[in-house]
Amino acid sequence: MKHTREVKIILGFVMLFLFSGLLLGQKEIDSPPIYISFLWHMHQPIYWPYESIVQTEGSGAYGFSVIDVHHQRSGPYTDWPIHAVESGMYASSPTRDHFGVQVSFSGSLMENLDNLKASGDWSFGTWESRWKQGRGYFTSLGNPRIDMVAFGYHHPIMPLIDAFDLGLQIEDHRQTFCENFGCSVPYSRGMFPPENGFGPEAIPAIAAQGVEWIMVDNFHLQRACQGYPWNTGGGVSEPNPADQINPDPGDWLSLMDLWAGTQVSAQWSYQPHWAEYVDPQTGQAQRIIVVPAARYMGNEDGRGGFGALQYDKVMSQLEPYNTDPDHPILILLHHDGDNHGAGSESYYHHNFDNFVSWLQSNPSRFVCTTIEDYLEMFPPDPADVIHFEDGSWAGADSGDPEYKKWLGDPGSGGYSSDRTSWASLVAAGNRVRTAEAINPYSAHTQQAWHYLLNGQTSCYFYWDGQNPWDSHPTRAANMAAGEADWVIGSGPDTVGPTLFPPQREPYNPGGLEWGQEQPSAFTVWTLAYDLAGVTDCTLYYRVDGDGANPLDSHDNETYAGGPEVGSWVGVPMAAQDLPPAQTSPMPTYRARLYEGQIEGQEEVLLDYYVEAHDGQGNVSRTAIKHVYVGVGSGTSENPAVMWSPENPEAGGRLAIYYDPVAGALPDDTNPVYIHIGHSGWQGILSPDPEMGRCPLFDHFTPKFPGLTLPAGNDVAGIVRIFKDMPLFKPRSEQPGLPYGGPGGPGGLQEVITPITDVIQIPPSSYWLYQFDIPAYATSIDFVFTDGMGHWDNNEGRDWIVPCGGGRN
Repeated sequence: MKHTREVKIILGFVMLFLFSGLLLGQKEIDSPPIYISFLWHMHQPIYWPYESIVQTEGSGAYGFSVIDVHHQRSGPYTDWPIHAVESGMYASSPTRDHFGVQVSFSGSLMENLDNLKASGDWSFGTWESRWKQGRGYFTSLGNPRIDMVAFGYHHPIMPLIDAFDLGLQIEDHRQTFCENFGCSVPYSRGMFPPENGFGPEAIPAIAAQGVEWIMVDNFHLQRACQGYPWNTGGGVSEPNPADQINPDPGDWLSLMDLWAGTQVSAQWSYQPHWAEYVDPQTGQAQRIIVVPAARYMGNEDGRGGFGALQYDKVMSQLEPYNTDPDHPILILLHHDGDNHGAGSESYYHHNFDNFVSWLQSNPSRFVCTTIEDYLEMFPPDPADVIHFEDGSWAGADSGDPEYKKWLGDPGSGGYSSDRTSWASLVAAGNRVRTAEAINPYSAHTQQAWHYLLNGQTSCYFYWDGQNPWDSHPTRAANMAAGEADWVIGSGPDTVGPTLFPPQREPYNPGGLEWGQEQPSAFTVWTLAYDLAGVTDCTLYYRVDGDGANPLDSHDNETYAGGPEVGSWVGVPMAAQDLPPAQTSPMPTYRARLYEGQIEGQEEVLLDYYVEAHDGQGNVSRTAIKHVYVGVGSGTSENPAVMWSPENPEAGGRLAIYYDPVAGALPDDTNPVYIHIGHSGWQGILSPDPEMGRCPLFDHFTPKFPGLTLPAGNDVAGIVRIFKDMPLFKPRSEQPGLPYGGPGGPGGLQEVITPITDVIQIPPSSYWLYQFDIPAYATSIDFVFTDGMGHWDNNEGRDWIVPCGGGRN
């Protein structure tokens, strides 16, 4: 059979298409599916230390019904999550094979529900029965389909409490868990840390409790990588280079179709890894598996589940990166299971049913699994050890590594309700641990722990500036210390001073925070207390030899050190009392603030810790911290750029001034263009807007007897530009000076200048652009260009102006 040339070409394209289709089909077969899992978090606190929920309701201590808070969530607390899992386990294979979820259920919530049940509240008369049933469902690999993971009984921020206390929080949770749900199914090997707040120093304490894997927000894995593309959209300032130990994964991706303030590592940060902590005294390493939780997808799923989060649109963006069949991508959607959209009936029923249907339609692309099943099928390589940064999840002020949501900085008067609360708990903790060392079996010691652990709940710190929340940690601390004091004195004091984990200010010394240079000198502070008195407190630091802290070396992690680090240098820490508490009750005992400053170090990696002695000769040391110190001067003013207002709000307007003469653009640039976006370079205006001449300078002519400003000018911005110039003098120093301006004599009162000075000012080169800030913006991001290839990007830092009121 003969074919014309045209027919042969057409047949060739057909064969190529068919062959390509076979290749694509083969690729689909060979490519692993993306695995999806869930963490639904359930929690309520003890609303008043230490009362039952029924007592607190009866006292009317709050302006709302604390019992009704539980009634509004009766579905998530009783049976809705089990309904959701059943919809998947009864689906056809292979959807049902590994189908399951993780649930964290705080001890204080179980206690509240038990008290409501005992009071005859019919809503919770059998609250635990469906959970018992659900725990009897198992995957094809024999793991629980509802893995009720380990947790701290009272919901503490784990890196901020003592390791011994953390162990007790888990022990108490295990005991109450067993009492409510039975012991036939073993306590989980996994853990969700409260508020997803975790740091490497907590690894030994949880590992000692049998925890083998921990959920960590993948944001804090990404920020610990070299080459992390930081921007303000994540709501957290720049990471410290001391944490950026992991190699650049090279898979950075901007997720679309959901709020994702920063780029994500599209494969590496969705794969479980090993992490370890090295005991600074012994040098022994303790390992645990880190299961990354998907920050942005988890946050979006928490708004309402399937539909609120566009599963296919968003998750399919990771498919090109899912190239490792031995360790396929795991998307862990973590969020509250009892709040907002994720606590609704539709989340657990209609929307979740749609999720199951979607899985059945895409069996080769997506699989729902429990974490236990995933780790059994795809264990991380033992050589795959990574570092992660401290911090929590997005829902708590974006989860910064300093835990500012629970450790707020002092205000203008030097007062911080959080520091006051921690000072009470540090002091009480020392007395309780002393009682524990003397007689751990005493009923008073046991009761002291009961109160102290309650005082550590994160809820008491979350609602800053609100009572009775601010007063609860001190209330619990006083109760704990009162019990411990019955035991103290009946035996020797063998416990050293109790030290709060060392904090530093600034966090990035010599580096950038929100684009602003910080001084290289920095202060380290802690809270310290001992019942025998703290005789001295010393800050020790040493310099790393090459500025690197490799994961395969422990020299930086131990007190003894090694050839890679220098010798320790001691800095005495000054003690001072915190400002008086502004809420009652007053603390019975309170730790003091100790501060020490490290100066004269630039472009170095430092290790540091705090050591304290008490009057009995007992010694305490903190864990070793690491910080990279840059060369910042602490001054960030760039004369080329000014803006007004200085602290803008989302939904408002920002006036931006630029002077190419003082900046990096050619002096005669005309016009100047601004390249501008917001919230981590989102919503970039295109084309780049042309800036206008600052109208102020059109009126600097000798014919005016004074400084005259036409209506509509940005007075605040003009003040900011000129008030520090030496030509201008305070009005009080120039009596009788004629003045005309907006609003007459009540206008621009901060600065004024006589005509003889005005005419000496040369023509200005400032340019102005007024930017309308979107209502959901978290920052305004901009640079400048002449449109001909020349740029001024603030020496690579860009200009980043944080704004309040935006959505995180």
